[in-house]
Amino acid sequence: MRTHYVEELESVRQNLIQMGETTISLLAEAIGTVGDPNSGRSVRASELESRTDHYHRLIHDQCLNLITLQAPVARDARFLTGVLDAIVDLELIADYAYEIVTLTSSMKRRPPSRSPARCRTWAPESKQA
Repeated sequence: MRTHYVEELESVRQNLIQMGETTISLLAEAIGTVGDPNSGRSVRASELESRTDHYHRLIHDQCLNLITLQAPVARDARFLTGVLDAIVDLELIADYAYEIVTLTSSMKRRPPSRSPARCRTWAPESKQA
């Protein structure tokens, strides 16, 4: 019976890692769009944003089920409440990144600026972080 509980905690951890990786990819797309607004990254960014939303709902439901049905204590309770905080932050980062993609994609009709050229170097650096 306890093995199911441990498996559920591991599932939450794995889903959180996947959500983080998806958010990092979306942020890299946003930074890349600032550097090159004509690249057509908005479709990929939309897919990544919807995947982040899915992970947010999935992890939130997993955490609430574990809290209500298993009544975790000590380390597990701290882990689950930390995860609930983290998914909110990751969701906000993803929303802001998607907003950047949307705004910069609509700017492709405007004259180019010197600032986006500097942003092209940020995308590879953000993936390394």
